[in-house]
Amino acid sequence: MWDELSKAQRYRGRAEECHRLAKIGYSPDARNHYLRMAEYYSTFAEAEEAKERGSVVIGHTPARQPVAR
Repeated sequence: MWDELSKAQRYRGRAEECHRLAKIGYSPDARNHYLRMAEYYSTFAEAEEAKERGSVVIGHTPARQPVAR
């Protein structure tokens, strides 16, 4: 139980860090890269939390959305 929860917390922390890096990215490509990474880490966190609850996780691929220039 604690292992899955701690994994989810770590993934959430990494997602937050990627969001922070996206805000200060020097190029649109860098911002998009960090936003995609944040989406993936959030998805990983959700999967860990669902595993903890005993829920079934259905595959999810985050949409690629460009950052407005």
